[in-house]
Amino acid sequence: MLRRGHRRVARLAASVLAVGLLATAPAAADDGLRIEGDTTYDIVPSQGRTTVSSTITVTNELPDRVVGAVLRRSFFNGLTVGASAGARNFSATSSGANLSVTTSPISDAIQRVDVTFPSLFSGQRRTIVLRYEIIGDAPRSEGLNRANPAYISFVALAVGDDTLASVHVNVPPGFEVETVGSNIDDRPTTGGGTTLSAAGFPTSDGWGVVVSARNDDALQSIDADAGTRDVVVRAWPNDTEWQRFVVSGLGEGMPVLEDLIGQPWPLEGQLQITEATSSYLRGYAGWFSPLDNTIEVGEDLDYETLLHELSHAWFNRGTFTDRWINEGFAEEYAAQALKRLGKPADEVALDANSRFAVRLTDWGNPQVATGEAAGREAYGYHTAAWLMRQLTDEIGLVNMAKVISAVTNDTPAYGDTPNEFGDIDTGNHRLLDLVENVGGSKKAADLFEKYVARDADGPLYDARAAARANYTTLVERGDSWTPPVYVRKELGSWHFASAELRMTEARTVLEKRDQIAALAADVDAAVPVALESAYEKADGELSKVIEMADRQLATATTLDAAKDRLDASRSITEKVGLLFAHPARRLDDARVAFSDDDTARATDLSLAVQREIDDAGSVGLRRLAIALAVVLLLLVIALTILWTLRRRRHAGADPQAPPPSPSLAISPWTPPPPSASPPTPLNP
Repeated sequence: MLRRGHRRVARLAASVLAVGLLATAPAAADDGLRIEGDTTYDIVPSQGRTTVSSTITVTNELPDRVVGAVLRRSFFNGLTVGASAGARNFSATSSGANLSVTTSPISDAIQRVDVTFPSLFSGQRRTIVLRYEIIGDAPRSEGLNRANPAYISFVALAVGDDTLASVHVNVPPGFEVETVGSNIDDRPTTGGGTTLSAAGFPTSDGWGVVVSARNDDALQSIDADAGTRDVVVRAWPNDTEWQRFVVSGLGEGMPVLEDLIGQPWPLEGQLQITEATSSYLRGYAGWFSPLDNTIEVGEDLDYETLLHELSHAWFNRGTFTDRWINEGFAEEYAAQALKRLGKPADEVALDANSRFAVRLTDWGNPQVATGEAAGREAYGYHTAAWLMRQLTDEIGLVNMAKVISAVTNDTPAYGDTPNEFGDIDTGNHRLLDLVENVGGSKKAADLFEKYVARDADGPLYDARAAARANYTTLVERGDSWTPPVYVRKELGSWHFASAELRMTEARTVLEKRDQIAALAADVDAAVPVALESAYEKADGELSKVIEMADRQLATATTLDAAKDRLDASRSITEKVGLLFAHPARRLDDARVAFSDDDTARATDLSLAVQREIDDAGSVGLRRLAIALAVVLLLLVIALTILWTLRRRRHAGADPQAPPPSPSLAISPWTPPPPSASPPTPLNP
């Protein structure tokens, strides 16, 4: 949310450091001059100035010395103190008399003030009142001093020996105060203002504080011409040039950033862009606050800083958890936007041998960028920007936009369904996965291991490489089957050991799946979809999925055996045994049950088919035996009837009588007369 690197920021940060190192010393190197000082700073924003009054009491504590017959008297006739570099209109009085005051520069922030007074002899005391004004400089002037109704900044210094100095800063109502440098307490006043006070502190190593006070109610606000985006630009009353610059930059830059990033303007509600140099005091050119949708940008007309801070609307802690990612992306897209607009941008370079080098994982949170911290901050910004440039140069802005879209939509690193696992935090691990899986990078892993990860993370990266290779094989082996949820979650969380265990189980399922598919093809059956669904949705151990696969495999094996029996050649007796049976229908029913994953019914039907076919031979023999017996019985019955009819014909006929004439009349039947001989039995 910050941006380092602007030259003026670096100079001002050095000036702030100089404040802390300033030592206020007497004109003479001798310690015999006791200095007590009470300094009051009164901010008068309507006049564009801060008035300063120091009441200084000096006491000569050096004793006179007698050397031989000569009395050597010790005295002081001057005092040296420090004042803000922008201070002017100095005056000093003592006992109603004016004293001589001269000044000379020390740094961009501090100047030396020499006050001359009449000789002060041993044991004598003098009270001096030193007055001056700190005039606010025009916007974009060198130095720290600013004074207008909306913003005040200056350096407050102490005058006095250790524990003998006190400082008071009176801030008018409506101003919020921030300080950088030595410790100073603030308390509200009855009039609604604030008084900063410090007393009894050591001064031998220097004491100074940068006071930055802002009154946003006094800013001049205008609506920016930013299309449908709600943006207000708030500038100091005396800096319409900056306001026009920002409005123009928004109109040009925001559409370009949207196009490059591949995402619409992400902020809901109004964005406020405020002119303030408080960020300069901490060593930064600007910052973005996602909590209240505000950007603070320094007074310099710096297009790259403006675009950098605008980019933080997309790249902030709500998007990426690691600071270096947000800063790297913001810097890269600001540079890319400038390139598209045909404007110059800072060069992206890597100082691999910097003594401030640190792995980006350990770069840490922003801090006052002075001294060692400034070097570390600069290294972090430059390295983050350089690394992002390497990635965008390799995969291109189009693919990087796909990566950002995956982050925005919470798409898993291993998967393609947005929000499949809910909200996902994106740090350097997930970013690396997405840059490779979505963006197609081949260099990212080496870059991350060298510049982002700690040395101790080497084994973790080795485990990642092995797990990813196994995952690639699993994806290829699965064909259209997506790897299980648990495997993809664990890989995305960099839990490689557990992911490897589940991938071993997944390979077992796929082996059984292929066996099931082969058997199903043999019997012209559709493969049950339940196994694929259970495999893909598995969010833990795959033991139950393996059990399902075993059950389907056993059923498919039984079904295949039934089809083999059905398709085999048949003997006469087997064909006879299968008459009026329908094993093919049962096999069809078994196929349907199998496809519906009703393995119990499919197995029962398949076994019934097998039993029916196995029993067909014996059933056929029984049927043939019964048929033969029936035929023989019918033959015997027919022969018996025929024989009986012939005997009757021969027993009752007259050989001399003519054959009877045919007649159509039918006589009623009458029983034959009783015969003397017994009837002939039908069965011999």
